[in-house]
Formats: sequence, C-alpha cells, structure tokens
Amino acid sequence: MNYAVKNYTMEREFPLRKETIWKLLSDNNRLNLYIGLFPVAFSEAKKEGNSVFFREGRAKIANTVPLHWREYPFQWEENRAYSVERRYIGGRLDYYLWGVELFEAKDGSPNKTGVRIKASFKARNALGAAAIPLIGLQSMKNSMKYLEEYLASGADDPFHAPQKSPNHKVQLDELERLETALRKRPVKEEYVALLHDYLIEKSSQDVAHIEPAACELMACGLGRSAPALIVCNERRHAELELESDLPELPHIEVGTEFVVGSQ
Repeated sequence: MNYAVKNYTMEREFPLRKETIWKLLSDNNRLNLYIGLFPVAFSEAKKEGNSVFFREGRAKIANTVPLHWREYPFQWEENRAYSVERRYIGGRLDYYLWGVELFEAKDGSPNKTGVRIKASFKARNALGAAAIPLIGLQSMKNSMKYLEEYLASGADDPFHAPQKSPNHKVQLDELERLETALRKRPVKEEYVALLHDYLIEKSSQDVAHIEPAACELMACGLGRSAPALIVCNERRHAELELESDLPELPHIEVGTEFVVGSQ
C-alpha cells in the first residue's frame, strides 16, 4: 500500500526576541533531550557518486524498535529557518522532514516572535502510519512546550534553559580522588566545587555547550601561571586543553566539541 505524505504545521507567538528563540530551537542536542527523542548514533559523512553528502543514523524506539536512515545536511539560515530531511532504510517510515521558521510578530514588536514548526511524514506500513501522530505530533508539541517552560523559568539566557534530569551516573569515589589531585594545583576551591556540582547535575549536552565566558572563569580560577588554553570555535563552543604535566583530571568527552582531561 502506498501511504500519502502527512503534513503538519503548528504556529504560535512568544514574547521573546528571535535571537533567543533561535538559540533555543537550533540547539538540537538540548532540544532533542528535552522533547524526549531517543539516542541516535551517526556514521561518518558519506557520498554516492556526485550526489549530496549524507550520514547514516541508527536508533531504537523504546530500546526495541530499530530505525535506520540517511540524514541529509541541514538547510540553515540563522535567526530565520532551518530544516532537516531523513530518508529511511527499511522499517516503518519512508520519509521525514522537520523544519522551524521564525517570523515577525503580528504587532511588529521586536520583543515578540512568531514560531512555525512544520513536519512531513510518509509511512511505509500501517504501524508507521499509526506512529506518526503519536510520536511526530508529540515532538512538535513538546518543542513549543520547551519555549513555554523557558519563559516560565525566568532564565535570562538560553544556556540556562530548563532541561530534563540527566540519566547518567557518576563514579563519586573516582571523582573525589581526581578532585583531591586537582586541589594540589593553583585552583580556587570554589571552582573545584562548581565543577563537582556541574558534572553530577548536568547532562553531556550541557557540558558540550559551555559558553566561552564560563571557560574564561575556569581559566581565571586556575590562575595566570597555570598552563591553560581556551579555544573557541565559530559556534561559541569551547575546549579547555590542559598540558600533560598537570595531574590526572576528570575526563569528559562529548563528540569533539568539549574535552577536559590530561593529554
């Protein structure tokens, strides 16, 4: 049976500047974690002949139902719109397109922004058709709810947007041993305590998206004589590299975006 493409659109206005909403909705790691999407593993970039680049993604729904797809490059216009396309390889779905658009509020206020979320789905079988309203539509609703909860939280920066509780575990004994070694260096005690709380309370996505200003504070805490280097990339993520003569430090690695550890 050939299933028709299902198209859905949701629109709302929020009393937030478009730059703020853009930071919230374009940070896919944080957004996916908040709206409850399943973990995804991606391959390296691939290319067939002269066709466009893509990556293969794999995931499991409820840790049981496997998904396998090709994901094509994001179409991206900063502070205005982005979209991403997936073509599924077998399974219950055939096609998926997700897009976010920001537009001027009806009253023209720069402190208000219209948000339009669009999604298109094509099922491959009856189970896929049944899953679209349950999973796809709920993800759209949860994305709008993410903006609502940011407003309700009173946060003054998207970096402090509400997040789901992390499900990772920390080896407290090992962390304590490493913190003891860190205290022997010229590091302010308050920064050791902050690092401790952050590693326990925050998700990997939060660690990966530490702002350069936060890293600068960490560098100040280490003192001018400490061999610390701050490297910031174009997306204002940061990597704190410590030279190998420092004692062993807690090692955190999230993709290639943020690494703290002995080299």
